[in-house]
Amino acid sequence: MQARNDWGSGPGDGAVGRAHAARVLQHLLSQPEGHASVKKAGALDALLARSAELAKESAEEGGTYPSLAAVPGNLNSLNSVEEERALAAALYGLTGSELGVQDVLVSEETLRGLMRWVLSQDPLLQRAGAGAVARIVCSGPSQATSVADLGGFAAVVASLACSDPQARCYAAAAVRK
Repeated sequence: MQARNDWGSGPGDGAVGRAHAARVLQHLLSQPEGHASVKKAGALDALLARSAELAKESAEEGGTYPSLAAVPGNLNSLNSVEEERALAAALYGLTGSELGVQDVLVSEETLRGLMRWVLSQDPLLQRAGAGAVARIVCSGPSQATSVADLGGFAAVVASLACSDPQARCYAAAAVRK
């Protein structure tokens, strides 16, 4: 959608479209056939780059919120939060396969973005970030080392005390591994 410049079009400046697209991507990226199609179309590179960019921006601005109702400002602020959540969900789906884990590990900035989401105050970002990092850690020793080299275990341990119960469960699985 971003490659065709349709990402921000539609009702609510594309928020509904982004949410549905993220759900579809989450499912597609967790399947080998879907993963290959998305990668071949060039959408995977756009997804990884935009995810890393949004995670970095929100960490710098402190722009994570416990709910959409808590987002201050205008519709653009709300859409940015929704987009970040949608991309986090898509990356969670991506890490559901070995191919996806390898794609995430290629980009150190994407992995750092996932760790920023683990430490977020936004429960949806916490859940997707902790789940994705846990999947990476549990996928093998070399992948766990990649997370550890970037300080990812500190983020995972910190998420054991986060507000989202599902994120805590993912973090516990990663720590146990």
